[in-house]
Amino acid sequence: MRCGRIFRRASHTDGMICYYCEKNARAICRFCGAAVCPDHTRANRFVSGWAAEGRADNIVVFNAIWCGRCAVQPMYMA
Repeated sequence: MRCGRIFRRASHTDGMICYYCEKNARAICRFCGAAVCPDHTRANRFVSGWAAEGRADNIVVFNAIWCGRCAVQPMYMA
């Protein structure tokens, strides 16, 4: 019987390089989709919303991965 991990930890960044400096990427920017290395990873608040049955709901995710360079701006829907 083999000891150790049964499942390999899958990474969606295998083989990807940082959009800004070409180091190995470790995350994907939640806002623009750029692959980023630890040096270019920042955190930002991400808000997602939806409406159903006449009611609007929002989910707020704090510390979402952000590359720190894309322009995150609020969009107000009327």
